[in-house]
Amino acid sequence: SFDELEAELLQGQKLQ
Repeated sequence: SFDELEAELLQGQKLQ
């Protein structure tokens, strides 16, 4: 799902 992909990207950005 695209939603899952975006969620992972969002989490990565939150880490930075």
